[in-house]
This record gives sequence, C-alpha cells and structure tokens, in this order.
Amino acid sequence: MNQKVTFIASCAYSGSTILELLLTTHPECIGIGEAYQFADTRNPVVDRVEQYSFTCGATTERCDLWGPIIRDLRNHRKWHVDQKYANILQHVYNTYGTDSIVIDSSKRPDALEFLARIPNIELNVIHIIRDVRAYLISMIKNYHRNWHRLGGTVSHRYWMAGLRNAIKRNRLVIFQNWYRTNKQISRMVKRLNVRCLAINYEDLCLDTDPTVNRLSRFLELDIRPDLMFANGTHNHNMFGNRLRRNPERRSRLKFDYDWIMRPEWHFPAMLMPHVMTYNRTRYQDLRSPKDRLLHSGLPEYPEGL
Repeated sequence: MNQKVTFIASCAYSGSTILELLLTTHPECIGIGEAYQFADTRNPVVDRVEQYSFTCGATTERCDLWGPIIRDLRNHRKWHVDQKYANILQHVYNTYGTDSIVIDSSKRPDALEFLARIPNIELNVIHIIRDVRAYLISMIKNYHRNWHRLGGTVSHRYWMAGLRNAIKRNRLVIFQNWYRTNKQISRMVKRLNVRCLAINYEDLCLDTDPTVNRLSRFLELDIRPDLMFANGTHNHNMFGNRLRRNPERRSRLKFDYDWIMRPEWHFPAMLMPHVMTYNRTRYQDLRSPKDRLLHSGLPEYPEGL
C-alpha cells in the first residue's frame, strides 16, 4: 500500500501556510511544514531549531513528531537528501499510522523532485498561486520587517551575502522570481507526471466554499474550514507565516487588500509585460468576488489588467 503525501508548491507568501492549516482540519492529515529545510544538507537549521516554535505549540524537545526526527538528523548528518526525506516520512507514519496523509508545504520545485524519488508513496501536488502584485507588496513588507539583517551583513565581512540580499529586494527581481518559480513548478509537475491541482490564493480567501470543494474532490477528503485551528489538528509547521502563532488572526481566512492602494507594483508591471501576461492567464476563470476585486477601477497598464 502506497503512503499518501500531498505537496504544496508555491512561491513564498502565497498562502501555503494557510492552505496547510486548512488541509489539516481532516483528522488523517498531518502537517509537517517545510520539511525540505531539514532535509537539505546545505541548510543549517537543524542546529538552531531552538529559536523557532511549532504551530502545535510544543517546543522542539516536546514535539512528538519533530523531536525524534531532529535527533535522528543530527546523528546522521551525512545522509543524502533522499534518505533524510524518507526518514522524516517514516517518523510520521510511525507516530500517526500508515493511513496518515502527510501535508508537506516545502513549496520549492527541487523539494518536489526529491520527494518524487522516494518509493512507495502516492504523491499529489497542490500549486497555489498568488497575484504577482499582491505577492510583491507582501515581499516588500517582509523586507521592511527584517531590514536590520541587510545592514548587518553589508557592513561586515559577509558583505557579498548582504549584496545578494539587497539585489533580491529589487522590485523587478521579485517580479521575475515570481514568474520563474511558478513556471518551474508547472514544468516540474509535468516532467514528474504527478497529479496536480492549481488554485489561486484569491479564490481561497474570496471564494472559499467552491475552492474548498475542489480541494476535497481532488484529495478525496472532507475538508472543513469551520474546524480550522481547532484543538486536536495535527500541524507541526516550524516556519511559515508568522500569523500561524496568533490564535485570533489565524482563526479566519482574511484577504489583504493593501496592494490595491500601493503603487510599488506599477513600475515593474509596465517594464515586464511577460510577467503580467502570465499573471493574467492564471486568472482566466474569474469568479465574481475576485472579478470585482481585480477590475475595480484600477489604472490600466500594458498587458496587465
């Protein structure tokens, strides 16, 4: 019997955390967050997990899932990525049973490729895409919250890393990264020939019931938005959106309209029509709430709206 894994693929700040929390309303779904960060041999996060907190509320030592996994990974640092990934999944099945459905929100296309190599798993992919304009504003907000990291790295001996971080904050680079990442995910899904459902973040927030019904049919599960964040759900995400630790703000799907009033996306939208064309084609099947949002008196830009 193949063990079931659902992989959430997306750019950062595109709703992967909220989607994982939504899927784990089903009792068989176990959210493991961005597992690839632990499996990636280049990532030192396994040595500094104490500074993070899990969505389940437990510390690293007390988490019934990640506690044993992290101890294993520290004792087997030379394992290949495939071995680490397989070990993480095996811990999930040992802890919660072989009927469990693992929800992995690692997002990255290379993580999906490694996961697809593991034998005896039934892999489904949900590709969640956020409007590039809203994505840009979210990235800008995040960089402003963490501006101190840029200054510290530029002014010391790691100035090259700081320079790369500064380039990443350029609006044109953010636009292009959104385009490239979503295209890579689509190509990866096609190459691996895995089942995939593409949804829009805006639909999830503004047209929730039909979108949840699509998710339920695709995964053959009864997903209950009214049970989101209820006690007893198995979600062990260490990273993800910081609002996952705020019980009041995470208790509902809330759409951020801030990008409509902000001008930062206007310039890259004019200079990068190929990105806006791709953004537009992702939204051909507009539903009424989103249609009102995306076409509500916004200024016209080439190939944009």
